[in-house]
Amino acid sequence: MNILKDLLDIHEPKLCAIHIVSDSFSVGDYVFVSKYGDAYPNDPWHVGIVNEIGIDRKGTFIRIYDAGVRTWRNAVKIDKETGDSILSAYANYR
Repeated sequence: MNILKDLLDIHEPKLCAIHIVSDSFSVGDYVFVSKYGDAYPNDPWHVGIVNEIGIDRKGTFIRIYDAGVRTWRNAVKIDKETGDSILSAYANYR
């Protein structure tokens, strides 16, 4: 059972790799980010606001406010309600 993936499927956003050329993400967007594209809840993930978009040797990345220096490469834009649903489901999942 993958609660995070189920929540994303309910709200129908598509999890996708970030491509800076497509202008699909902007600083200030509210996003769900995951280390891997499958949104497995035991993998590193975060819900927050985009602080930085950049490119390094591995490709395009984003950084999230209050998530340290970790770079994220899989993201989907969400609204505040979806973010709150993910965070509350995770609290119940643990």
